[in-house]
Amino acid sequence: MKQTTPWRLLMLVAGTLFGLLATLGLAAPATAAYGTASTPSVQHHDDDDDDDHDRGRGGDDDDDDDARLRLSERGDDEIRVRGTDYEEDSRVKVWLVQFDDGDADVVDKERVWTDNDGDFRYTVDDLECGEKYQAFSWSRDDGWVKSNKIRLDCDD
Repeated sequence: MKQTTPWRLLMLVAGTLFGLLATLGLAAPATAAYGTASTPSVQHHDDDDDDDHDRGRGGDDDDDDDARLRLSERGDDEIRVRGTDYEEDSRVKVWLVQFDDGDADVVDKERVWTDNDGDFRYTVDDLECGEKYQAFSWSRDDGWVKSNKIRLDCDD
């Protein structure tokens, strides 16, 4: 029987550890430059209608399955946040951001569940008149989605 040298044993253990990290979707350290390192897949949705990827849902490259986030004015100080075409029955985190003189402040954050159609909606009230607002959402299945920007015009 051939005796294993400490160097070969070290390489065997290191290779096994890097292989386990790769199966978990983690990258090997930058110093481990032997072979190719696996990096996690990051999905980013830029809210353009010309996306040409299917984002892991069936391989049809049809944009009908892209999640959408819309804001609309509901009252003097209210905004309706509406999400459509998200993965059905999934959890979505939503942030409503107010833009004022170059500053951006999160004024509301919600954790919502989509319905059987992949939709959700809720209303945020007591917002400042004359300011611009935009929503951002994140979910495991749909990645990052941003809404339209609106200025909340209130009747005095």
